[in-house]
Amino acid sequence: MSRQRLVLFTFAYIMICIAGMGLQIIPYVNLTAFAPYLAALIMAPIIGALVGFIGFIMVGYWQGLPLGIAGHLMLAISVGTAAYYFGTVMEQKKNSGWLRYVYAIGWGYVGQVGMGLFLLWCLIGEQALTILVPWSVAALLAMLLALAVDYAWPDHLRHVIGGPLPQIKVGRNRARKRRTEVAAKHHPQKN
Repeated sequence: MSRQRLVLFTFAYIMICIAGMGLQIIPYVNLTAFAPYLAALIMAPIIGALVGFIGFIMVGYWQGLPLGIAGHLMLAISVGTAAYYFGTVMEQKKNSGWLRYVYAIGWGYVGQVGMGLFLLWCLIGEQALTILVPWSVAALLAMLLALAVDYAWPDHLRHVIGGPLPQIKVGRNRARKRRTEVAAKHHPQKN
């Protein structure tokens, strides 16, 4: 399931980039800039949108940094990675309670901040460090908000925020349970 979401994210991101190159929404920003957030909706809808949107506002506007094509590409990769790790880590049932959220914050931070800054460093050198603080704050705020949403989210709607799809086997399980009860009545176990 996680691998399918990653493929869908990559495909959607490429298609949105191609379609949005000539469509400018606001100064310095065209539809391509929103590609990572639109594509992240496929993988982990609520979490991907929160991480991407908060990161976009803080990095792009609070610091007055029109990132350009290279910057938006790196931002897309890092936000996509963060959303991907959120989706996969949240699915792991073996890590229960607070440990699950620690892993999610750690992987999300590595994905959004670490990977994005490393790739930007390779392209623009030391200028990448100018976004270290706002990007870090954006990542942590977005992830904490996303974890709060995940904590309060109903279990039957968990697939909406990147969890596994609910198994629709209620009728089948009910019939199996009924057969088991009937069999137990007709063939009681001897003590």
